[in-house]
Amino acid sequence: MSDLNFDQDIELENDPQLYEMFVENAMDLLDQIESDLLILEENGEKLDNAVVNKVFRSAHTIKGDSGFIGLNKIGKMAHAIENVLDALRDEQLTSSPAIIDILLKSFDKLREMCSEPMESEETNIEGFVARLHEIWGPDGQGVATAPAPEAAASVEPVATPTPTPSTPVPAAQPAVNATAMPKASDRRTPPDARILVIDDDPTIGRLVQFWLGKIGICCHCATTAEEALEMMGKQMYFIAICDINMEGGRTGIDLIPKLKKLNPVVQVIMLTGNANTENIVACIEQGAVDLLSKTNDWTSIIRPVTDALERSVRWSALVNKKIK
Repeated sequence: MSDLNFDQDIELENDPQLYEMFVENAMDLLDQIESDLLILEENGEKLDNAVVNKVFRSAHTIKGDSGFIGLNKIGKMAHAIENVLDALRDEQLTSSPAIIDILLKSFDKLREMCSEPMESEETNIEGFVARLHEIWGPDGQGVATAPAPEAAASVEPVATPTPTPSTPVPAAQPAVNATAMPKASDRRTPPDARILVIDDDPTIGRLVQFWLGKIGICCHCATTAEEALEMMGKQMYFIAICDINMEGGRTGIDLIPKLKKLNPVVQVIMLTGNANTENIVACIEQGAVDLLSKTNDWTSIIRPVTDALERSVRWSALVNKKIK
């Protein structure tokens, strides 16, 4: 992968070439999603978790790609769909014809938006998002959506994530089979990938550094917004992982546009110990590609990071063409 050159300004939003590439990728994913949802519809309550996970991964890719080029409403819609799929695959939610029907209609709306990305920001999606949140919201809660009693969704309450203890990195980790740990080389990731971790708690930075280091990804840490901006201005980082709540009452959400101004192609992943609708919407609107909860199982950060790095590989050729 060639180095990106930031000597001249890059505008990733409202760019026809980038949108054309986005549409092509999104339509391929949505075609497969439609086929997979029809399989789920035929199966009724007997879900095939492999199919659900496949649909989830496709929706997640659309969400991340849209955030990368500033299509925030597409990202918001995809995220609401993703919440429902995540609850289904984790068996926190029981499938029903009504739920599959709403997913089909929501993906139809998403297809409409993805086919005309330049107009998507003017689309009213609040009705769709509200309906999806009724099934399973970003706070890990939902209610039955179907008018018929037999279509009501069964929802189990989700426990609040336990805060990460401030202990040395090795002691804070669950036992992991080293042979099962994925390697960065197993996926299409840049060999020189660097990630900036921004959290006022140094322990969080060390935890992320520890686990991503196990798959060969280099992480640098910053504990203040000022330090993060200085580091972003000096080096090329493919990803910034940023805490929502910073020291002194600051919010990491406000840092997103500042980081992207210094490096327009950086992908920002937000961390939070308390995800809520307001924070999630704000992160998406500012261009974050993902939002993760702080938990004791920090191996869960690996998949979103490698997803984002693969996105860098897919989009880098066109971005480089724009700046040469």
